[in-house]
Amino acid sequence: MVGIDYSAMKTMLGAAAALFILAAAPDVRAADDLYAIAMPGRYEVEPSKVAPDIMVALVATMRSLRGENDLGKGVAPVVLAKDARVAASDRLGDGTAFSYDGYALAGVRLHRLEPSAHGGEGRRLFGVLQFVNGTALRAETAFLIDYTVANKGLVIHVIQTMSATPTDTRVVLRALPKAEGEALLQRKPKDIAAFLDATLAARKPLPQARGEWLLVALSPDRLLAGDRLEIHVGGKGAAAAKDYAGTSLDLAGFPVTAIPWKATGKVEFANVYLRTDMHPDKSDGRRLLATQGLATP
Repeated sequence: MVGIDYSAMKTMLGAAAALFILAAAPDVRAADDLYAIAMPGRYEVEPSKVAPDIMVALVATMRSLRGENDLGKGVAPVVLAKDARVAASDRLGDGTAFSYDGYALAGVRLHRLEPSAHGGEGRRLFGVLQFVNGTALRAETAFLIDYTVANKGLVIHVIQTMSATPTDTRVVLRALPKAEGEALLQRKPKDIAAFLDATLAARKPLPQARGEWLLVALSPDRLLAGDRLEIHVGGKGAAAAKDYAGTSLDLAGFPVTAIPWKATGKVEFANVYLRTDMHPDKSDGRRLLATQGLATP
């Protein structure tokens, strides 16, 4: 059992953060497991009732994402194995590197628990860390960590992370006067918070009966690199067209997209889709997030 300072752990993980565990009971010793443990259901578990080595592993993963060298400082001794594989990357592809400054850990989901692949007493964990900042922006990071327990601490053999698109991705749709909206796109505010503020200041209420507009969809949730938003105008909940000609931006993982729209007096709806490469079926990867009425007759 890892010796652990729970007061330090509480500070590390946040006093209000709940741990959502999809895994085994906390007293299971991975060294005795022959197969991966996967228990159905979703449980809210107090940090003090989670196995200490799991708690240390979560802190180490979080510190690795923040670029810190001492992964167990103030909690328990944590060292990297000589042949450790560490790939703590928050983005894939050409997306701008994400900074966790100002983001606190708000929740953890453990999806899978296995024995360590490196023998001895240890575990191999798969899950998602959810970070939230003071303005409710959210970033989810999938992780894999494989470690063994030694000297009242952990020896880490593998840490791998990547950004994840939330299953409950949120989206905001706003209508801006066309010229003002196009000028905003050209100006490109520095980050998603600035973009949200700028569109909030310029937006007009929907529905609209006349006029030319720029419809802008933004998500306060960071997405996996390559995932994006699309706006399709048509009937309520209508299927997305095969091709999308909107303007899209990636602001350090937070997506923005825009299309021009002219109100003609006909009843129309804006259907906002998430286009993702990480879809579970053989569809084209588009998932409807929201539908907004645009025009009144």
